[in-house]
Amino acid sequence: MDVYDYLEMLYSKHLPHRTMLYRAARDIAPSISKGLTTIEGKIMREAWECSRTGQQNVACIAIADALRIKNRRTLNQKIASLISAPGFLSEDEKQQTSQLRAGTTLYRGCSAAEIIAARAGGCLGYSWTLDREVADFFADAHSGGAVLTAHYDDSIAAGVWLDTKESEVVWPGAKWKHVVSESQPSKSWMERGMCWDKRQVIKPEMNA
Repeated sequence: MDVYDYLEMLYSKHLPHRTMLYRAARDIAPSISKGLTTIEGKIMREAWECSRTGQQNVACIAIADALRIKNRRTLNQKIASLISAPGFLSEDEKQQTSQLRAGTTLYRGCSAAEIIAARAGGCLGYSWTLDREVADFFADAHSGGAVLTAHYDDSIAAGVWLDTKESEVVWPGAKWKHVVSESQPSKSWMERGMCWDKRQVIKPEMNA
């Protein structure tokens, strides 16, 4: 069943999609640690991606609100549980996730504030990439941003995300101890432009 057809049976079909997804994700959030049904996992995926709303990640906002989460560490723990929920990742994403190996190189473009907080013992963000240029692009969007290079720790749940061209790995357990280098973003992507619609997604199997 289509996620929105299902949601319209539970909530008013006149609600904007973003509002409907937020309410559903907020209602589902308390069950994440106990285990979700497949349709609940699919709803949380849609709330994460928000493909019909033009905005991303209602899921994290709803989880934080429902569980009154005030820090990134606790939110990351919930995201780690969500990744393994049935229906959240596609079959192709599960297969690609199984190809992730300990020591796989991942990149994250982040702000100076995030780096300072991580050095002090805080958690890093959960969105990483196998594509260095993508990290350069996002680092460059921050004033004083930098690219972190880390080696994947397979003891921490992660998920390959294929709905975008960002070669993304959702890795909610990344900490400063996993970082092997910090560098200024390269400007090479500016010369060609990112051309997202033509960009080739890098998958873990390519590095296997």
